[in-house]
Amino acid sequence: MVDDPSAPGGKRLTFTGVAGHVMEMVSKAMNFTYTFIRPDDRSWGLLKSDGTWTGMLGLITRGEVEFTPGPFFMDLTRAQGADYSAFIFMGGYQILAALGRPEVDPWGFLMPLSPLVWAILLTSLAAVLTVMLLLPSCLPVHAQDLARRETNIFNCVRVLLQEGN
Repeated sequence: MVDDPSAPGGKRLTFTGVAGHVMEMVSKAMNFTYTFIRPDDRSWGLLKSDGTWTGMLGLITRGEVEFTPGPFFMDLTRAQGADYSAFIFMGGYQILAALGRPEVDPWGFLMPLSPLVWAILLTSLAAVLTVMLLLPSCLPVHAQDLARRETNIFNCVRVLLQEGN
């Protein structure tokens, strides 16, 4: 409710959001003015046993208003009292369920790389190991033992996996 000296009671009902924006755009496009009216019972509208309607649908069926924008759910009963337009907004109503438990795959580390990449990686690892085994033969005899002790498959894998000592 906003202050409006020209409105009855000095207050005017306004809306923001989708319905308010739609009314503003449609009124400008079709060159008409409008006033928001709130039904006395403040409901969307239900069919009573005597065949009359309550709420906003009551305002429409009695001819007190021409139309009303709003989040009306389409159902057969309401369609007997008023005509629906095409959707102006689609809400994201969904049913939620609990998430499943995460499953750990012990071989999941293999997934990021393709088989060809794994083959090239293992071939490169074998080539580096071969070079490391042959290289000490080029060293002096007293340094060959130390170089051979440090050369093994585990050191190559450690470097590949970027692990420390």
